Amino acid sequence: MYYDLGEFLRRMVGFLLLRQGRPIFGVIPYLLFFNYSKEDKEYAQNLKTVRAFCESLINDRRSNPLKDSNDLMTIWLTDDLYKTDTKLIVDEVILMFLAGSFTLKTTNTNMLSYLALNPQCKATLVNELKSTVLKEQDLT
Repeated sequence: MYYDLGEFLRRMVGFLLLRQGRPIFGVIPYLLFFNYSKEDKEYAQNLKTVRAFCESLINDRRSNPLKDSNDLMTIWLTDDLYKTDTKLIVDEVILMFLAGSFTLKTTNTNMLSYLALNPQCKATLVNELKSTVLKEQDLT
């Protein structure tokens, strides 16, 4: 059985994240697909809410398209693969949020590591922030 990319990622991320804190999922992985705790039910409800919000944005854009726009939503709604498949567009939107959050975390971690290992660069950054962004505040 094959899944589209969004469904595959949803299942894999759910499996990997939830299994770490609950060893029973390592023994019986199919339990991941049942909502048996309060957190599971909240997660499922939050996921439904996010998907419904994305679907409403897509449907709104379909009914009121932007003229001469090159944003991703317009591209998806005019592409032959995506234009009739709302679920596929929602999967792409959620994937972009996940990818962006992981990219941001990685970038911030690398920057902080670099600054910790290079005090001169950290001092330069602090001085620049003091002179531009935080003129009146103390930055230590």
